[in-house]
Amino acid sequence: VTLTAARVSQTKTINGVYKEYPTTHQTVTNNNTTKQTVILVPLATPVPISKLILPITSTFAFYRSIHIEACTDSTKTQTGWHYQYVTLYNGTLYNEFSGAALDAQYVFSNTITKQLRITIDNNDNQPLSVSTPKLFGNPYQVICRLPEHAQYYMLYGNTNAMAPVYDITHFTDSIPNSLPELLLAAEQKQSGVQQAEHTPLFANAWWLWGVIVIVVCTLGYF
Repeated sequence: VTLTAARVSQTKTINGVYKEYPTTHQTVTNNNTTKQTVILVPLATPVPISKLILPITSTFAFYRSIHIEACTDSTKTQTGWHYQYVTLYNGTLYNEFSGAALDAQYVFSNTITKQLRITIDNNDNQPLSVSTPKLFGNPYQVICRLPEHAQYYMLYGNTNAMAPVYDITHFTDSIPNSLPELLLAAEQKQSGVQQAEHTPLFANAWWLWGVIVIVVCTLGYF
């Protein structure tokens, strides 16, 4: 046997950095008809969520299906508010150890939402006792290079704006870990873009009448 080549590889996983977002309250509903437990977890403002810790205080062994959804839109109708959800996770919620509580953790793609809906299928079993869920998201930073000392503005809210293209996007590996932090001033809301007023050609009616008289006299002359 002739050995022509050999390769050695190593996979390193870097733990993500998360920021916890406080929840306002939670609503737990045990539906005996559908045999489900539905947990609504609202937030104060829309934030990017990518991790959920669901504390289960029940100490018996269990194995349930779980469905995690994020509210992406809402519409007010005559019968009330109608919420639209997207699926973040479909899987199982289980604890094989009796006598111990469980902090179930679920990680999914970053999704901006203001409310999470968690559905647990109980089947013919006793509903689980659930404590307050904890929601986390990856913190976002804006890193830029400011070549001059000047007053800069950060604008947002224009859905038609194009993403800027900077050289720094090609050198992300060389960005120092320690950077000076800029402090934002008070937010200033713009009422709207003021459009320039167009003055009509004949703003004064006497100019219009004068032109008409000249045209009539000219036609009468010929």
